[in-house]
Amino acid sequence: MRFPCPGWTRIGSLEEGHGNAGRALARVLALLTLAALAGGASTASAAGYEPNDSIAAAAGPLLGAQSYVAQLETQSDTDVFYFYVTSNREATVGITLEDTGGGSAGAYIGAALTDGLGTPVAATAFVNPGEARLLSAVLRPQKYFLQVTPGAGFGDSYRITTGADGLGPYSAIAGRCAAARAAARTAGAALGRAKVRLQRTVSRLRRARYGSDRARAAARRAHERAKARVDAERTALKAAIARQRPWCSIPQ
Repeated sequence: MRFPCPGWTRIGSLEEGHGNAGRALARVLALLTLAALAGGASTASAAGYEPNDSIAAAAGPLLGAQSYVAQLETQSDTDVFYFYVTSNREATVGITLEDTGGGSAGAYIGAALTDGLGTPVAATAFVNPGEARLLSAVLRPQKYFLQVTPGAGFGDSYRITTGADGLGPYSAIAGRCAAARAAARTAGAALGRAKVRLQRTVSRLRRARYGSDRARAAARRAHERAKARVDAERTALKAAIARQRPWCSIPQ
Protein backbone atom coordinates (compact mmCIF):
# COMPACT_ATOMS: atom_id res chain seq x y z
CA MET A 1 0.00 0.00 0.00
CA ARG A 2 0.97 3.65 -0.21
CA PHE A 3 1.07 5.42 3.13
CA PRO A 4 2.73 8.53 4.55
CA CYS A 5 6.14 7.14 5.47
CA PRO A 6 8.01 3.96 6.56
CA GLY A 7 6.41 3.96 10.01
CA TRP A 8 2.88 4.80 11.15
CA THR A 9 1.58 8.31 11.34
CA ARG A 10 -1.48 10.48 11.25
CA ILE A 11 -1.46 14.25 10.99
CA GLY A 12 -1.27 15.81 14.44
CA SER A 13 -0.20 12.69 16.37
CA LEU A 14 2.62 10.19 16.59
CA GLU A 15 1.80 6.79 18.09
CA GLU A 16 4.51 4.20 18.81
CA GLY A 17 6.92 4.14 15.87
CA HIS A 18 7.92 0.59 14.94
CA GLY A 19 11.55 -0.29 15.77
CA ASN A 20 14.20 2.01 14.43
CA ALA A 21 11.70 3.63 12.08
CA GLY A 22 10.22 5.52 15.03
CA ARG A 23 13.04 8.05 15.30
CA ALA A 24 13.15 8.69 11.57
CA LEU A 25 9.39 8.90 11.54
CA ALA A 26 9.37 11.72 14.07
CA ARG A 27 11.53 13.85 11.78
CA VAL A 28 9.45 13.06 8.70
CA LEU A 29 6.23 13.69 10.60
CA ALA A 30 7.21 17.24 11.37
CA LEU A 31 7.61 17.98 7.66
CA LEU A 32 4.39 16.19 6.78
CA THR A 33 2.46 18.07 9.44
CA LEU A 34 3.71 21.46 8.23
CA ALA A 35 2.83 20.57 4.66
CA ALA A 36 -0.63 19.36 5.64
CA LEU A 37 -1.37 22.42 7.73
CA ALA A 38 -0.19 24.71 4.96
CA GLY A 39 -2.62 23.06 2.55
CA GLY A 40 -5.47 22.91 5.04
CA ALA A 41 -5.38 19.09 4.98
CA SER A 42 -6.72 16.99 7.85
CA THR A 43 -5.86 13.55 6.47
CA ALA A 44 -2.71 11.55 5.92
CA SER A 45 -1.75 11.14 2.25
CA ALA A 46 -0.25 8.31 0.23
CA ALA A 47 3.39 9.35 0.00
CA GLY A 48 5.47 6.36 1.13
CA TYR A 49 5.49 2.58 1.32
CA GLU A 50 4.20 0.75 4.40
CA PRO A 51 4.37 -3.08 4.28
CA ASN A 52 1.38 -3.65 6.55
CA ASP A 53 0.19 -6.83 4.88
CA SER A 54 -0.55 -8.93 7.97
CA ILE A 55 -1.82 -8.65 11.53
CA ALA A 56 1.76 -9.00 12.78
CA ALA A 57 2.85 -6.02 10.65
CA ALA A 58 -0.30 -3.92 11.07
CA ALA A 59 0.02 -0.12 11.00
CA GLY A 60 -1.61 2.01 13.63
CA PRO A 61 -3.25 2.79 15.81
CA LEU A 62 -6.23 4.33 14.09
CA LEU A 63 -7.68 6.98 16.39
CA GLY A 64 -11.17 8.38 16.63
CA ALA A 65 -12.51 11.09 14.30
CA GLN A 66 -9.55 10.90 11.90
CA SER A 67 -9.03 10.21 8.19
CA TYR A 68 -6.26 8.11 6.62
CA VAL A 69 -5.44 7.71 2.93
CA ALA A 70 -3.67 4.71 1.38
CA GLN A 71 -3.50 2.60 -1.77
CA LEU A 72 -3.67 -1.08 -2.74
CA GLU A 73 -0.76 -1.51 -5.11
CA THR A 74 -1.08 -5.10 -6.33
CA GLN A 75 -3.76 -7.74 -6.74
CA SER A 76 -2.35 -9.62 -3.73
CA ASP A 77 -1.87 -6.55 -1.54
CA THR A 78 -3.68 -6.53 1.81
CA ASP A 79 -3.48 -3.49 4.07
CA VAL A 80 -3.91 -4.14 7.79
CA PHE A 81 -4.39 -1.45 10.44
CA TYR A 82 -4.93 -1.84 14.15
CA PHE A 83 -6.94 0.16 16.65
CA TYR A 84 -7.91 0.01 20.31
CA VAL A 85 -11.36 0.24 21.83
CA THR A 86 -10.61 2.10 25.07
CA SER A 87 -14.07 2.91 26.41
CA ASN A 88 -14.99 1.45 29.79
CA ARG A 89 -17.98 -0.33 28.26
CA GLU A 90 -18.87 -1.76 24.88
CA ALA A 91 -18.79 0.89 22.19
CA THR A 92 -20.40 1.14 18.77
CA VAL A 93 -17.37 1.55 16.54
CA GLY A 94 -17.86 2.91 13.04
CA ILE A 95 -15.22 3.06 10.30
CA THR A 96 -16.05 4.30 6.81
CA LEU A 97 -14.14 2.94 3.81
CA GLU A 98 -14.20 5.10 0.68
CA ASP A 99 -12.79 3.91 -2.65
CA THR A 100 -11.28 7.01 -4.27
CA GLY A 101 -10.32 5.16 -7.45
CA GLY A 102 -7.23 5.54 -9.59
CA GLY A 103 -6.65 1.83 -10.19
CA SER A 104 -7.15 -0.51 -13.10
CA ALA A 105 -10.43 -0.71 -14.98
CA GLY A 106 -13.15 -2.48 -13.00
CA ALA A 107 -11.20 -2.38 -9.74
CA TYR A 108 -13.02 -2.34 -6.42
CA ILE A 109 -12.10 -3.00 -2.79
CA GLY A 110 -13.47 -4.56 0.40
CA ALA A 111 -12.68 -4.54 4.09
CA ALA A 112 -13.28 -6.37 7.36
CA LEU A 113 -13.00 -5.54 11.04
CA THR A 114 -11.45 -8.48 12.88
CA ASP A 115 -10.34 -9.46 16.34
CA GLY A 116 -6.79 -10.50 17.21
CA LEU A 117 -7.35 -13.98 15.79
CA GLY A 118 -8.50 -12.60 12.45
CA THR A 119 -12.16 -13.47 13.07
CA PRO A 120 -14.40 -10.91 11.30
CA VAL A 121 -16.78 -8.86 13.41
CA ALA A 122 -17.98 -6.69 10.50
CA ALA A 123 -17.27 -6.66 6.77
CA THR A 124 -18.13 -4.96 3.50
CA ALA A 125 -17.38 -5.94 -0.10
CA PHE A 126 -17.68 -4.51 -3.60
CA VAL A 127 -16.85 -0.92 -2.71
CA ASN A 128 -16.50 0.65 -6.15
CA PRO A 129 -14.65 3.87 -7.04
CA GLY A 130 -16.59 6.84 -5.75
CA GLU A 131 -18.49 4.76 -3.18
CA ALA A 132 -18.18 4.70 0.62
CA ARG A 133 -19.36 2.00 3.01
CA LEU A 134 -19.67 2.03 6.79
CA LEU A 135 -18.37 -0.87 8.86
CA SER A 136 -20.01 -0.84 12.27
CA ALA A 137 -19.83 -3.19 15.24
CA VAL A 138 -20.44 -3.14 18.99
CA LEU A 139 -17.02 -3.95 20.45
CA ARG A 140 -15.65 -4.55 23.91
CA PRO A 141 -12.38 -2.93 25.04
CA GLN A 142 -9.63 -4.78 23.15
CA LYS A 143 -7.23 -4.51 20.21
CA TYR A 144 -8.84 -4.91 16.79
CA PHE A 145 -7.80 -4.82 13.15
CA LEU A 146 -9.07 -3.36 9.88
CA GLN A 147 -8.09 -5.36 6.80
CA VAL A 148 -8.50 -3.74 3.37
CA THR A 149 -8.24 -5.96 0.30
CA PRO A 150 -8.58 -5.51 -3.48
CA GLY A 151 -11.43 -7.13 -5.39
CA ALA A 152 -11.17 -7.24 -9.16
CA GLY A 153 -8.18 -5.30 -10.43
CA PHE A 154 -5.90 -3.27 -8.19
CA GLY A 155 -4.33 0.12 -7.69
CA ASP A 156 -7.32 1.92 -6.16
CA SER A 157 -6.61 4.49 -3.49
CA TYR A 158 -8.93 4.67 -0.51
CA ARG A 159 -9.75 6.74 2.52
CA ILE A 160 -10.45 5.40 6.02
CA THR A 161 -12.53 7.68 8.25
CA THR A 162 -13.03 6.68 11.87
CA GLY A 163 -15.97 7.58 14.07
CA ALA A 164 -15.54 9.54 17.27
CA ASP A 165 -16.71 6.82 19.67
CA GLY A 166 -14.69 4.06 21.25
CA LEU A 167 -11.24 4.42 19.67
CA GLY A 168 -8.29 5.73 21.65
CA PRO A 169 -4.52 5.44 22.20
CA TYR A 170 -2.86 2.58 24.04
CA SER A 171 -1.90 4.98 26.82
CA ALA A 172 -5.54 4.93 27.98
CA ILE A 173 -5.39 1.15 28.33
CA ALA A 174 -1.99 1.20 30.03
CA GLY A 175 -3.21 3.83 32.49
CA ARG A 176 -6.25 1.79 33.50
CA CYS A 177 -4.12 -1.33 33.88
CA ALA A 178 -1.63 0.51 36.09
CA ALA A 179 -4.40 1.94 38.26
CA ALA A 180 -6.04 -1.47 38.66
CA ARG A 181 -2.76 -3.11 39.61
CA ALA A 182 -2.05 -0.40 42.17
CA ALA A 183 -5.52 -0.90 43.66
CA ALA A 184 -4.89 -4.67 43.85
CA ARG A 185 -1.61 -4.10 45.68
CA THR A 186 -3.35 -1.81 48.16
CA ALA A 187 -6.14 -4.32 48.69
CA GLY A 188 -3.62 -7.12 49.16
CA ALA A 189 -1.79 -5.15 51.82
CA ALA A 190 -5.07 -4.42 53.62
CA LEU A 191 -5.92 -8.13 53.60
CA GLY A 192 -2.52 -8.92 55.07
CA ARG A 193 -3.07 -6.48 57.93
CA ALA A 194 -6.54 -7.90 58.58
CA LYS A 195 -5.12 -11.42 58.81
CA VAL A 196 -2.56 -10.25 61.37
CA ARG A 197 -5.33 -8.71 63.46
CA LEU A 198 -7.36 -11.91 63.20
CA GLN A 199 -4.42 -13.96 64.43
CA ARG A 200 -4.11 -11.67 67.43
CA THR A 201 -7.77 -12.18 68.31
CA VAL A 202 -7.26 -15.96 68.10
CA SER A 203 -4.50 -15.67 70.68
CA ARG A 204 -6.69 -13.47 72.84
CA LEU A 205 -9.55 -15.97 72.58
CA ARG A 206 -7.30 -18.76 73.77
CA ARG A 207 -6.10 -16.76 76.75
CA ALA A 208 -9.69 -15.80 77.63
CA ARG A 209 -10.57 -19.41 78.32
CA TYR A 210 -8.97 -18.96 81.72
CA GLY A 211 -10.58 -15.59 82.38
CA SER A 212 -14.01 -14.35 83.38
CA ASP A 213 -17.21 -14.77 81.39
CA ARG A 214 -17.01 -11.11 80.48
CA ALA A 215 -13.45 -11.51 79.16
CA ARG A 216 -14.41 -14.56 77.09
CA ALA A 217 -17.41 -12.75 75.58
CA ALA A 218 -15.29 -9.74 74.65
CA ALA A 219 -12.67 -11.98 73.06
CA ARG A 220 -15.31 -13.78 71.00
CA ARG A 221 -16.75 -10.47 69.77
CA ALA A 222 -13.31 -9.21 68.79
CA HIS A 223 -12.62 -12.47 66.97
CA GLU A 224 -15.88 -12.28 65.01
CA ARG A 225 -15.17 -8.68 64.00
CA ALA A 226 -11.69 -9.64 62.84
CA LYS A 227 -13.05 -12.56 60.82
CA ALA A 228 -15.60 -10.27 59.18
CA ARG A 229 -12.84 -7.79 58.34
CA VAL A 230 -10.74 -10.52 56.70
CA ASP A 231 -13.74 -11.63 54.64
CA ALA A 232 -14.42 -8.05 53.55
CA GLU A 233 -10.80 -7.40 52.59
CA ARG A 234 -10.64 -10.69 50.70
CA THR A 235 -13.73 -9.68 48.72
CA ALA A 236 -12.19 -6.27 48.02
CA LEU A 237 -9.01 -7.91 46.74
CA LYS A 238 -10.94 -10.18 44.38
CA ALA A 239 -12.81 -7.15 43.03
CA ALA A 240 -9.55 -5.24 42.56
CA ILE A 241 -8.01 -8.15 40.68
CA ALA A 242 -11.12 -8.43 38.50
CA ARG A 243 -10.81 -4.73 37.56
CA GLN A 244 -7.50 -5.52 35.87
CA ARG A 245 -9.53 -7.22 33.16
CA PRO A 246 -9.50 -6.60 30.28
CA TRP A 247 -6.98 -3.76 30.45
CA CYS A 248 -3.93 -5.71 31.58
CA SER A 249 -4.50 -8.43 28.97
CA ILE A 250 -4.72 -6.14 25.93
CA PRO A 251 -1.50 -6.39 23.87
CA GLN A 252 0.22 -3.31 22.55
